[in-house]
Amino acid sequence: MLEAGRITAAKPNESELLDLPGVRPDMGPPDAVGAALRALANFDVEFPLVTLGARGVAHMADGVVRVSRCPVELPRKAVGAGDAFVAGLCAALLGAGPAGAAPMDLGLATAAAHVAGMEGEDLRRQVSINLGRVETTEGLGSLDG
Repeated sequence: MLEAGRITAAKPNESELLDLPGVRPDMGPPDAVGAALRALANFDVEFPLVTLGARGVAHMADGVVRVSRCPVELPRKAVGAGDAFVAGLCAALLGAGPAGAAPMDLGLATAAAHVAGMEGEDLRRQVSINLGRVETTEGLGSLDG
C-alpha cells in the first residue's frame, strides 16, 4: 500500500472546479469557489485555494475563507501566472522567500510581478514591493457579479 501523506496545496482554477465533488455547473462563482474550497479541505489539503486570474486567489485557513489579490498596474503577460504563483507559494513554504512572507502573499506577489512582465533582478525587486500591496478580504462577496 502506498501512502502519500497530507497534501500541502492544491490549486485548481475556476475552469477546473467542476472536477471537484460538490461543485455544480449551475452554481454562481461564490458558491462554486466555496464548494471547491470545502472539498479540498475535506480531502485534508493543508492550503486549499482556487486561483481566480486577475481577481487573485480564494483560500481557506483555519476554516476562514478569504480572497487575496495583488494589483498589477500594467499587465503584460498572463501565461505562466499560475506557475509563478506556485513558485512563490513553494518558496515561502520552504523558507526560501523573504523572512516572514506568508505563502499566499508571496505567491500573489510573485505572480503579479510576472504578469507585469518582470524578469530576473527586476522581478525580485517587484516581488518585495508587491508583498506590501497584497489585499485580503474575508468571505467570497467580492466574487459576486
